[in-house]
Amino acid sequence: MTPYTHRIIRHGPKNPVQEHNTGQEAGLDPARLHLIDEYVHRLSPLYRGKRVAVHGGSLPRAYQTGERIQAILCSQGVDVGFSIDDLLSPFVGEQGRINLMPARFPRLWGEAQKEGNPDKEDAGLQAWVETGVDTNFDGDGITLREIAYRIGKHILRSIEEYRQGNTLHRISVSHSGFIEPWVYLVLQARDHNGKSLLHYWEKTDGALFPLTGVQLLYQKTHQSFTLVSPQGESTIIDLGILQDQREWLRAHGKADTILQQRLGKQGASS
Repeated sequence: MTPYTHRIIRHGPKNPVQEHNTGQEAGLDPARLHLIDEYVHRLSPLYRGKRVAVHGGSLPRAYQTGERIQAILCSQGVDVGFSIDDLLSPFVGEQGRINLMPARFPRLWGEAQKEGNPDKEDAGLQAWVETGVDTNFDGDGITLREIAYRIGKHILRSIEEYRQGNTLHRISVSHSGFIEPWVYLVLQARDHNGKSLLHYWEKTDGALFPLTGVQLLYQKTHQSFTLVSPQGESTIIDLGILQDQREWLRAHGKADTILQQRLGKQGASS
């Protein structure tokens, strides 16, 4: 039986000359849109005859990557749809204008990344991991753990829909800084070895390049899935880890509270 597949990838290359102080400004690089096209052309033979759902986060560089993937797959005769899912990043609402992260998190990333490679933001990601997945700077926003577990919830929901008879394969477009911590936390929960997330940052070669990510392979009757790294390494992961992430969100998630606070401040200032 052909397994269900779900790719979770970083968006296409971002514009290197645009400001990126809060994480929301930079769009896609118009000179490198062809790299998205080439990525999809490599994938399209795998999806012929299958139904595919493409999802993107709310920031333009994520959902525009997703829309471009959808358009090219459609031109190749693939049955494909597109939707935006706020679970894929902490930038929510129209154009991702509301940032649920603490304000200091994007600044930390930007300061660390000043002289770094915008296509592989190792320094920014390392700064976040070293700051800690449970740091929220006095309740100013959701933690990196919550950001990662929201991606886990998105993935678990898609697996459950598949188990209920939905035959869609999926491609989800998010961002560097959000996908990798989810991977680290999943591997940490699997290994039970007490290793820090920095260990997994080193083990998985730091930040993702544009249009790279992880792939999940799942058979409908199984209680586990295979997580395939960008380097091609496969790891068996129990579904219970994703279920635990969802339960943590139910018990401890602050996204809805922070969103209402952000909306209240916007209303007060308008």
